[in-house]
Amino acid sequence: MRRKGLWSAIKLVVVVDQLFVIEREDPMAMDDHLKTDDIESPVLNQAEIMGILKIEFSRSRRYNCPLSCALIQIDRLERLRDMYGMGIAKEIYSNTIQMLNSNTRLPDYLGRMGDRFLLIMPHTDRLGAVITLNRIREKLSSLDFDISGKVIKVTLSVGLADNHEEDSIFNDSILKRAESSLKNVINRGGNGINVHDPSNQPQA
Repeated sequence: MRRKGLWSAIKLVVVVDQLFVIEREDPMAMDDHLKTDDIESPVLNQAEIMGILKIEFSRSRRYNCPLSCALIQIDRLERLRDMYGMGIAKEIYSNTIQMLNSNTRLPDYLGRMGDRFLLIMPHTDRLGAVITLNRIREKLSSLDFDISGKVIKVTLSVGLADNHEEDSIFNDSILKRAESSLKNVINRGGNGINVHDPSNQPQA
């Protein structure tokens, strides 16, 4: 699903014994304030990624296999857009998508949730997810975005949750935990990872 050139009018997603046909209208439709024409680093739209989450969550429960979900936000993106213009916002957004796609596995899924990303990692426990996400954060923060001779650094805030908790009965529970974890990171100033802890104690 994540190789170049697979944004066609009809996309077939085969998971376990289920066949889903997803119609696409715009391969990179975004919120108006962050619209881009980049089609080399595709992401799923919100309806698609939520459908994948439902499927993968059901499969993880059926076969008792790990599943991790990360809600990812580009720190200060709106502020950078306001300060430096739409062009730099598009460049940062595009580079972030490329970094996420190139540093995750083919079985992983990346989708948009408004101005955030949802990364679904089947067969990945929280430790493996943290390693992957820290690698992505480090690589992205090493990039230099040049604006009229001024170097801009970009960081990510990540809320991470997995399916091995007592309340993991419905697929939206894991997403709610990832959202809560992301809020913890943002409240601490961003640029970090928070792994959901049932005791509600933040983790770096």
